[in-house]
Amino acid sequence: MKIIDNDLTIQEVCGCIGGYHRCSLGDGYPFLYVSLKFQEIFGWSKEEIETRFDNKLMNMVHPEDRSLDLFHSVFRLLGKDGYHYVSESIDIEGDSILHGNISDVTEFIREKEQNNILSALTMDYWYYVKKKDS
Repeated sequence: MKIIDNDLTIQEVCGCIGGYHRCSLGDGYPFLYVSLKFQEIFGWSKEEIETRFDNKLMNMVHPEDRSLDLFHSVFRLLGKDGYHYVSESIDIEGDSILHGNISDVTEFIREKEQNNILSALTMDYWYYVKKKDS
């Protein structure tokens, strides 16, 4: 197989890696850049992020999740269609820029919650059957 030279644009690269964004490390993590994929995941345009969220990542975070260490946990970000559970990988450049890649894990979390409910119901059922037979 022959390797072919192919220059990719930043949008093409960002489209492959999920919801890429760049933020200042200032108060609330002001956005410096959001990829098209980031905008697609949450349904907001750049202009809507600037006006609705004062152009800050932290303003998109669910109020109950703002105290979490966002860089080592799953947390929720507000999209036009409601909150999305996300996982983020980050890199800090120098002492002023955060590079982040958001992965939407909402379906995984919902399936896990449903499995937990089914497991609890099954355990309750077997407890009831066992108690009834005693």
